[in-house]
Amino acid sequence: MWNKKSLALETLLRLIIVAVGIIVILPIAKNWLGPIASDIFGWDDEKKSFDILVEDISRLDDGEGKSTSIILEGGDAIVGIGSGSDEFRCIGCHQGDGSSVYRFQRLPEFGCSIEKSCICRCEGINWKSAGAGTYDLECRKFFCKQIDFAIASPFNPDGLGRFTWENGFFYVRHSSDELTPFNGIGTITQPNYNKKQEVYIDRSANTIGVCPSQQCISS
Repeated sequence: MWNKKSLALETLLRLIIVAVGIIVILPIAKNWLGPIASDIFGWDDEKKSFDILVEDISRLDDGEGKSTSIILEGGDAIVGIGSGSDEFRCIGCHQGDGSSVYRFQRLPEFGCSIEKSCICRCEGINWKSAGAGTYDLECRKFFCKQIDFAIASPFNPDGLGRFTWENGFFYVRHSSDELTPFNGIGTITQPNYNKKQEVYIDRSANTIGVCPSQQCISS
């Protein structure tokens, strides 16, 4: 009887050790194996959804609108910057202060020329004070693609006019990091922790809208 109990206990301890080992090894494998690990474990869902969003926007016909979705890991974001603009601005978004401004500056070194609109996937987004109520959005890693459309601006993501997207659009998944910025969707006290987020896109002539509602471009 005692031998059976000892064997069961030993088996349980081995399972616990294996589980802990997996928890420790998986993040290391992700960093070391990169794309190979992403294909095996599905870690590239965020990248795939970003690519699909850019493709859906590029294929929109004039007058067409459609619903789609994006996948974001905690603390990551997707930011659009309109052609001819040096930066995207989220007005009133910092702590719900109507006079504050988040700004995400264009990144020519990442293929974002001023002549075209640019959509960037941002890993590890946070903010840094630039003084006078302005806060710069910064990312640990950038992945950007250009599109051949202007981006509708301005837009009120909350539908009430408390927050304004200017020169682009901004989706973010909140994390436990207090420096994760608020994007104007929802409320400051209940930020968006959803991994999958719904997006609506529409087109009028050479302008596209990207927003949480069913009409981004005013008729």
